[in-house]
Amino acid sequence: MWVSRDEYAIVQALPPQDVNAVTTCFPCATVNMGLFSSMIACVQTGLGSTYRIWVNTASTATGITAGSTGGLMHGNYVVSGLGGATTASTAGDVGTRTAFVSTAVISHDATTSPNCAIFVEIKSDDMPASTSYLAVTISTSAQAHPCAVTYYMKPRYPGATIPDGMS
Repeated sequence: MWVSRDEYAIVQALPPQDVNAVTTCFPCATVNMGLFSSMIACVQTGLGSTYRIWVNTASTATGITAGSTGGLMHGNYVVSGLGGATTASTAGDVGTRTAFVSTAVISHDATTSPNCAIFVEIKSDDMPASTSYLAVTISTSAQAHPCAVTYYMKPRYPGATIPDGMS
């Protein structure tokens, strides 16, 4: 699927970097979801340790605490490129859409299924009424691994000027 800048706001939420155990939580950019109807966060990883993806919400842009259990959001996620190194024959492999609930985070073992992309789907209508800001946070255990996060956000009103959505 081609994603057009005319239809989506595209934000590099976490530049490519080695995520390691020294810094346990890597917060990504905070987004005002009041401007968007939905968002897909693409989390790309390489070989590494088990890590968690937190989807936090807050009423203010500065109210999100990385890796906290408060304000967790629910939605769906899909893992692409399962089962090791991505080749021409596995590049399009996509796992099953899986729901995650507001009391949980997405946990992924990058030692058994590295080099994948995890697509986290969030709808702004599903956010708690008292919150409009959202951020993804990556946390990891022992082993460092490469990671990057990109947000693809669909504007709430078709034809509207695409806001940057950043706080």
